Amino acid sequence: MKEWLAADQWDVVTIQMASIKSHDIANYRPSASELRDYIKKFAPNSEIVVHQTWAYRVDDPRFTKPSEKPGEPATQEAMYTGLTSAYNTIARELGGLRIIPTGDAFTSQTTILNGASSRTLPSIQKPRSRANCPIRSTPCTWLAVEEGQGWQDHPGHGRSSREHRR
Repeated sequence: MKEWLAADQWDVVTIQMASIKSHDIANYRPSASELRDYIKKFAPNSEIVVHQTWAYRVDDPRFTKPSEKPGEPATQEAMYTGLTSAYNTIARELGGLRIIPTGDAFTSQTTILNGASSRTLPSIQKPRSRANCPIRSTPCTWLAVEEGQGWQDHPGHGRSSREHRR
């Protein structure tokens, strides 16, 4: 990573927790502050931005066969609530870093297909993905944040593939 950071002038460097561990703030400590310091050492002029991950689909095995380990989310909603709290907390602790709210976009966006949302029709996405909604939400959310918009204001959100091609 040192070579990559030092190889160029970076405007933005993003950091993200592994999605399966993102619901628990303890997984971010102390690594997040150490990572921030490392990035600043080798890319001192870059802005560090936190990239929020998203809760898994309702039919993910994590929810259909929940773990008995304490603190593990048993539902999609519990995972989303935990990861949102953890990302907000760590961004604040690291000095008020901006967040790319991909998880918020995925959770809020509904894709209409046959009158049901993608969260209630787990078979919508092929190939199978842990994502709740169209993957295009991720780049649209990144672009909206970079342009200073709310993710929901970006024109790529909230349209089906058919509407997007019109």
